Amino acid sequence: MGVLTIARSAPKGPARYVWVKVSHLLEEKGPVYIPNTGHDHPRRHWFKKGGFQEREGIVSLSAHVLSWNGEIVGVMFCNYRRQTEVEMMKELSERAAVHAALVLHQERSSAQSTSPSEPPPAHGLG
Repeated sequence: MGVLTIARSAPKGPARYVWVKVSHLLEEKGPVYIPNTGHDHPRRHWFKKGGFQEREGIVSLSAHVLSWNGEIVGVMFCNYRRQTEVEMMKELSERAAVHAALVLHQERSSAQSTSPSEPPPAHGLG
């Protein structure tokens, strides 16, 4: 089983913002749906003043930990520039999350099954 490791201390620079978001998401018990990222939202600490959400005009978002067979394979954030109701976000993002988790799992499995000593498979016309 794979393990997702998060550094104990946050990186510096732009990567810090993503690290903080992912660490918050991993603390949640399931997907997070935020229909309005306004300053009165209980998760407002996720959003930095003048940060990505503000610069890009993100009004609603959903966030998912992507797992396959109990293994965390990634995270996914869906950002919306228009206010979007939770039910609509669920409909749009939950299917995408399942497909993304499957693709990441398959890609990881494929990469692990190819030994570095073996040449990559040939892709040609004949």
